[in-house]
Order: sequence, then structure tokens, then C-alpha cells
Amino acid sequence: ALLMVRVYSDRRMLDHQPEHEVRDEHPERPARLAAILDELEARPIEGVTLHAPREATAIELERVHSSEHVDRLLALAGRSGQLD
Repeated sequence: ALLMVRVYSDRRMLDHQPEHEVRDEHPERPARLAAILDELEARPIEGVTLHAPREATAIELERVHSSEHVDRLLALAGRSGQLD
């Protein structure tokens, strides 16, 4: 049976600049994500579909983060900052 994989991404994620002394090797670097998305778009893989994500609700975020962390995250809306 063919395995179905949904990939959720948004080109806005390419704006993320990790605060890391070795940016060229950081797993969240924009160049890595761009290369993956470009490859998936240029050479689709059977069973893999690309989708735009939707904004998570506070309740959904609290399934994996403390409510205090979610509150700090929501307080940063529209600004940049470091949470951990």
C-alpha cells in the first residue's frame, strides 16, 4: 500500500533566522528548507502532497506546550523574541 505523506510548509518560514553561531549548519536554516521545498515542487514524490498550514489555536498549542509558554508566545505577536 502506498504511504500518504502530507507536508505542511509556508514560504514565510524562509524568513526564520536562527540565533546560532553556526548558521550554515543549523537544521532550521532557510537554505535547507528552500532546497527541500524546491525539490519537492520540481520532482514530486508519489504519495507526498504539499499543503499550506493554518494558524494553530491556543488550545492546540497547549497540547504540547505549557500555558505559560503559549502566553509568552502570544505576547510576541508581530514582534521577534526568544522564548527559550
